[in-house]
Amino acid sequence: TRKLIVSDGTEIISKIRFNLETSEPEIVSEFRNDRNYYNPDDIEGGDKFSEIHLRKEAEEKKYYISMKVTGDTKLIDHEWIFDTGAASFSIGRETFEHMKEEGMQFKKLNIEVQSEGIGGFSKSELIIIDEITIGDYKVKNVVTHISLDNNYSLLGIGFLIKFSDADWSMKNNTLKLYK
Repeated sequence: TRKLIVSDGTEIISKIRFNLETSEPEIVSEFRNDRNYYNPDDIEGGDKFSEIHLRKEAEEKKYYISMKVTGDTKLIDHEWIFDTGAASFSIGRETFEHMKEEGMQFKKLNIEVQSEGIGGFSKSELIIIDEITIGDYKVKNVVTHISLDNNYSLLGIGFLIKFSDADWSMKNNTLKLYK
């Protein structure tokens, strides 16, 4: 096992084995603190899957998904734009400030990143949210981008990979998440 800490705060833990034929090291697995991964221990809920209704805004051609973030003594409701093209999971700056005031539980990673989307470039800082409730599940340890320059909250692939699988039905306006 090798642990690398980069100057920006990123930690990379690699499991390495040596190939006896070539005497070269091979990376067997890699874990980074700046990405989400599937870990069944991070998902609480008894069902094999949870089906979530997406609210569709026809005139905007957008889907919205409701989730709750754990605060000190309550759950904080918020809607994310379900963005199938987004690589990350993000919270807009103003929304993040509101959630902090409401007691949202999170860990700062002290890492800033830059991402690119249809709207151009965006800067974010990374945190880990302790717990998010979506459908019938509580999801723990969610790496989240906090936008430094806009107020869009996007649910993209960076959140969906916390699950073993996901099915989206445009026809039924549903998202099915598998534990």
